[in-house]
Amino acid sequence: INEIKKRNLSSLKILQVGAGAIGGYVSDALIKIGAGLDGGDFKIFDNDDLKVENIGRHILGKKYIGLNKANAIVEYIKEQWGDNNLLIHSVDKSVNTIGDFDEYDLIIDATGQIEIAEYLNEKVTRIPKYNRPHILHLWIYGNGECVQALINTPSEYESNGGCISCLHQSGVDDYKEELDPLGNKDFRKIMGLGPCAAYTPYSVSSSLAVAGLAIDLLLEWRNSTKLVSNYFT
Repeated sequence: INEIKKRNLSSLKILQVGAGAIGGYVSDALIKIGAGLDGGDFKIFDNDDLKVENIGRHILGKKYIGLNKANAIVEYIKEQWGDNNLLIHSVDKSVNTIGDFDEYDLIIDATGQIEIAEYLNEKVTRIPKYNRPHILHLWIYGNGECVQALINTPSEYESNGGCISCLHQSGVDDYKEELDPLGNKDFRKIMGLGPCAAYTPYSVSSSLAVAGLAIDLLLEWRNSTKLVSNYFT
């Protein structure tokens, strides 16, 4: 792992919210770039169970149907990688049971839900700037046309902070063409707005693409002095 990039996710305290179609592949990918290793701690929250209809785009298979997603993904990771040197935990509760957000170095919002994104930002911006974690939002656009990410660094919450709802407010004609990967307003209205909050028929390739974007972004964040941009698609 150390040979991939000089600085990776080892030794960091990481909180991931969501272990579904996005979070399942993301959590597996984060392990491969150091999450939960060398004194780090990796905690995954999700209060939902894996269902039959999730299988087509989730990293987990039939063996885990009916189990809590967070518990199942941690079990899966330990089966693949062992747990002798890996510090990873699952919590099968809602995000609003999380207590001290300031104990983490990085928070990952892998739910793709605007409500969760807003909740996390509201909690984190109440923390003094010097104690704030970095927060990364990941989501799948519409029916899987592309994947997107927004990362907030503690020093720039006021100027470049926010979450996926900053890119568009549902029901308001506040479109910004430079943030639209489709570049077609009418088509966007037909296909739906924002991230995947409801069940939409995108394929597993979208979930894999989210994990790839997360890896590239986080390794760049860890190995550069400053990210030039904080929005990626």
